[in-house]
Amino acid sequence: NDKTRQGVSGGPIDQDASGAEMYDTILSVAPQKAAPGQIWVGTDDGLVHLTRDNAATWKNVTPPGVPPWGRVYTIEPGHGAAGTAYAAVDRHMLGDDAPHLFATDDYGASWRSISGDLPRSLFVRVIREDPTDRNLLYAGTQRGVFVSFDRGVRWHALRLNMPATAIYDLAIQPDARDLVVASHGRGVWILDDLRPLREWARTQATAATLYVPRDAYRTFRAPPVNAFLDGTLPSGEFVGANRPYGSPITYYLPRAAKKVQIAILDAKGAVVRHLPAKRITKHAGMNRAAWDLSEDGPVRWTSTFEQNRGPETGAEALPGSYAVRLTVDGVTQTQPLVVKADPRDTALADEAIRRHDFLVAENAQLDRVDTMLNAIDKRLKHATPAQATTLRAFRARITLDARNIEDLRTPPHVRERLLDLIGRLSTSFQAPTAAQEEEARTVKGQYDALVAAYDAEFAAK
Repeated sequence: NDKTRQGVSGGPIDQDASGAEMYDTILSVAPQKAAPGQIWVGTDDGLVHLTRDNAATWKNVTPPGVPPWGRVYTIEPGHGAAGTAYAAVDRHMLGDDAPHLFATDDYGASWRSISGDLPRSLFVRVIREDPTDRNLLYAGTQRGVFVSFDRGVRWHALRLNMPATAIYDLAIQPDARDLVVASHGRGVWILDDLRPLREWARTQATAATLYVPRDAYRTFRAPPVNAFLDGTLPSGEFVGANRPYGSPITYYLPRAAKKVQIAILDAKGAVVRHLPAKRITKHAGMNRAAWDLSEDGPVRWTSTFEQNRGPETGAEALPGSYAVRLTVDGVTQTQPLVVKADPRDTALADEAIRRHDFLVAENAQLDRVDTMLNAIDKRLKHATPAQATTLRAFRARITLDARNIEDLRTPPHVRERLLDLIGRLSTSFQAPTAAQEEEARTVKGQYDALVAAYDAEFAAK
């Protein structure tokens, strides 16, 4: 209550008017959930007060040894013991950029520094205790997020792909177990699924470790507003990217690996998806990939243009029990994974099964069709003129091979009809209609005739 710090600042012509120029302001009010009636308060003039009787009385419990006039930006009550709290004191506006972090376990009777090995020129605005592990702390600094697995003895950068910007607040979403980060002028960032960090804090793994992924929800993904090939919006849209759809898969590598493979197995142990190598990292430390809940796709026709090569993935996986299999330089381990239906989806389970089985069948036919096309293209490279004529004629029976809009005036062939069926059924989670099932039977008849003719003409040669 220093009156010299409470006057109106500015002048002589105009006064400062934001109110931030005056001290004696409460910055942080933190009720202790573990002890009803207990509230911690931090002020902008460097004080910490505590009430344990619903504000009938207050006690000054300011950490000793902190230079005066620091801003107690955050008070974080512990999630377990009632006497535990953490304080982040910011003095950078006084020319002191050092981190000032403190912890107490006796209601503020004594405090200890937990700044640990944080850079001496990196002040901290916010500290949070993990709700499940008091040894796991998160700090928001002037240049990103840091994490400690030993309650502030050692700190590790958790910036990842965030810009090196000021972090003003941190929150842990209790149901999804996500770390939500509020940054100065650069929006909100989210680190999905903190369970691997919690497990690391508990075990300090020294070998390659695959962590149990959280349950995944099978939800329909609407196409972007502008259907560009890479699925992004044009520049000027100030929106963040959603996390990868499906199930995040986290694994720890004690050292950089030569080869890392990830596969998804169904309840019977059959592989339903091999994650593409381009989506799998293998550097030392924590790594994360994502399964988009789809099964392996059909073979793609490689000789046509990109947009006509066919889908990269197969049918969406049905809700149920699966397993993630991680293979690091020949050593394999697995963890269970549960896929759940969208709780908002009112469709019956048998409709999802009908749709899945329909898409599996159509993709299997497309797989064989594109395998034949790739084989024909390979033969064409070494064919005689007469052989080339025969090969091209047969290819024309399989596909229209449209190159421009005018080509679409020609009736579609088997490949285009398969792509159409797959594409239409992929626009929703709806089961196939009677008309789609009838079209599938018609195309299947043409497909069977083509396969028989191909085998008779080319398979034995």
